[in-house]
Amino acid sequence: QESYDAVGFGNYFRDPDTLPEWRVNAYANFNYDARLNARYVFNYIDGVTDERCTAAGCVNTNTRFGEESGSYVRQDFVLTYDLLVGGADLQFQAAVNNIFDEDPPEAALPVSYNPFLGDAYGRHYQLGLKANF
Repeated sequence: QESYDAVGFGNYFRDPDTLPEWRVNAYANFNYDARLNARYVFNYIDGVTDERCTAAGCVNTNTRFGEESGSYVRQDFVLTYDLLVGGADLQFQAAVNNIFDEDPPEAALPVSYNPFLGDAYGRHYQLGLKANF
């Protein structure tokens, strides 16, 4: 097969799968008194172009849906607090994932979004308690 530039394309029917030009992951962590830990996480994934689209449309349709998958930004906040209760080492955990409820970028795929770029969970919360004995 002839070579091609896969960067910035969905590559849905060819290797190496979806390959955005940019991915950025960053976080800020705050720790207080070795018991309280707060972390803010920022993830950015650049959009891609569906190489299967032609002048007539994308993937056996006459629409432009999914031709340009937009970028995806996800921001999370995680909080943990260590407790010492009756000889047990407990950790309370709480998180807000996808704080701003960002939708995944559209794509002409069966689920209507590209799971390599984002997820369809939306904003969701987590609570936990971890115990060490």
